[in-house]
Amino acid sequence: MSCSFCAKDPHTHSFQRFGASKAGIPVYLTRPADATSRIRTEEELEAFLSHFPLQETWIWLFDCREYSYSEMMSLPIAVSLAKKIQSRHLDRLVHIYILNGSWLFRFALGIVGGLLGSRISLLDSVLSL
Repeated sequence: MSCSFCAKDPHTHSFQRFGASKAGIPVYLTRPADATSRIRTEEELEAFLSHFPLQETWIWLFDCREYSYSEMMSLPIAVSLAKKIQSRHLDRLVHIYILNGSWLFRFALGIVGGLLGSRISLLDSVLSL
């Protein structure tokens, strides 16, 4: 599903099917450095969330490669993202794996990651999926 922002620029958000896990669960990839826009507002966050699968269980691979401090979303938006995932998507979202997380991203994850419990973890390689 394409959001209104991606209808104008298909590279606004980074969220695409990447493959499947060893167990056959669909894996979706987000690589924020590849997106042409940053999520700064609740409206932009809602548009990004509209890409999430609604009819299948899935795994989210979040690749922080080349993801700089200036590209990171604000803490209130990150908390809002975690809360919305918790309330809307935990019945289908099997796990979130963070790949190439910098120390800054790991710090931020420590603040908001508690809302998602054990469903989020750092990953050294996609071969672990």
